[in-house]
Amino acid sequence: MNRPELIEIDENAVFADNVLENLRLDKIFPLSVLKYLKYGCCREEVKERRSFFRALENPVFNDALNTLLEDMMRFEKTKELFRNSASETRKLYLKVRLADIYVKIITDTVRMKGFCRKTDRYAEFFSENYPNEVIEKMESDLCRIKEILKSVSEFCVSFRSKAMLSKKYQPQIYFENLKKCGDAMGLEPPVRRSFLSDFDGTLSDSFTALFRTEVSEVITLLASFGKLTDTDFSSDISAACFYLQIKEFTGKVKVAGLPVCFPSFSADKTIHFESLYDITMFNRIGKDIVPSDAHFDASAPFYFIIGANGGGKTTFLRAVGVNILLTMTGCPVFADSASVFPLSKIYLHFPKDERFENSGRYDEEVRRANEMLENADDRTLLLFNETFSGTDEKKGSEMTVWAAKETVKKGAFGLFVTHFLSVETSGFPLMQCEVINTQNEKNKRTFRIVRTENKAHSFALDILRKYRLDRTSLIERRKKGNDQYT
Repeated sequence: MNRPELIEIDENAVFADNVLENLRLDKIFPLSVLKYLKYGCCREEVKERRSFFRALENPVFNDALNTLLEDMMRFEKTKELFRNSASETRKLYLKVRLADIYVKIITDTVRMKGFCRKTDRYAEFFSENYPNEVIEKMESDLCRIKEILKSVSEFCVSFRSKAMLSKKYQPQIYFENLKKCGDAMGLEPPVRRSFLSDFDGTLSDSFTALFRTEVSEVITLLASFGKLTDTDFSSDISAACFYLQIKEFTGKVKVAGLPVCFPSFSADKTIHFESLYDITMFNRIGKDIVPSDAHFDASAPFYFIIGANGGGKTTFLRAVGVNILLTMTGCPVFADSASVFPLSKIYLHFPKDERFENSGRYDEEVRRANEMLENADDRTLLLFNETFSGTDEKKGSEMTVWAAKETVKKGAFGLFVTHFLSVETSGFPLMQCEVINTQNEKNKRTFRIVRTENKAHSFALDILRKYRLDRTSLIERRKKGNDQYT
């Protein structure tokens, strides 16, 4: 029976290479987290990961997982020292250390029962393979091994190539006398080396010959622990780090006063986020991130996003993408509340994606859009950011509307940021930038994204409001012949 995984990976549910990069998740999470965020997971795995994250809110479980992680990391480090050692004597001592840590890991898992299904299964694996009587025997054997090693713990004094081996002497007095001699000669006492420093081959053989009975007994006792050097906790360590690092980050977000939640599953084909925000901006601007709402349903599965440059269109697009991806990977999301229809795919196109290897920008944009749409189905989110901006207004507008129609035809959800204003009369739902304050301490306007039915070109009106102007005052100024306003 294999040891249960703390994270199940579906190799067939990997996201495209550009998804994590363009969503800027690398700005807030280390590679140890990103390696798991690149895979979507089934609904059952999502539930179990959420249960794990919730369990981490309990200090007892959080402490138990951290203790287990520390012990697994010590095990792997000791195993690496064992493999790199050329001394059989040193390997013997490292095997003892591995056995000691392994027993500690088994007992660590007992503390993790009763919090979530993943760690329950994990603990059950060890309890089934190592019942109490087996653990007691292992602990007893370790005690005997330590007694043996203590009895032979100091045996060698070396002066250059000359060595003296002795079973019977008083170590403390012996070393004190050596120190006195060194002091009298004006010598600095060296640091005493432990047995975990590499032994010279000859010295290692001498140790084995000198303590043949003791070494034989230790080897016999260690045999009952099995091949510990074949045990690998690297995947368990990675999984534990994933959960703990996500928890650490969300903890910082909560302290800053920003909302974090777990979305519910929507039975209907709807996606709803209340006060959604782009968490990838957290390390840059902290709690000043502006939230927006997002709602998709059968009547509005797709939106065009229009508005002034710098109005937060791409930020909103990224906020939706990031939080959908976190939903798909069983993580907390960054919103007041959320209800999400289970999705299995995310495809996106951002301008910086383009490579133009053997074609122009527009041709590349068409190729990428076709690729996204061909792979889309009714459990897909498609995100387009200024796609088809590499061509003229007429052709770009036609292709933009075509992509919208194809998205809806596929039954997918989608957002399309565009500067083509003709989409306002396309019949598709619109979202646009709304000014929520005209000036802040940095003399910049702040926007949020809202759904709109207004097809008027509001960008110029925003500028007029900023400078406290209106149509009548502009006409009056023009009549006065002020060239600055003609």
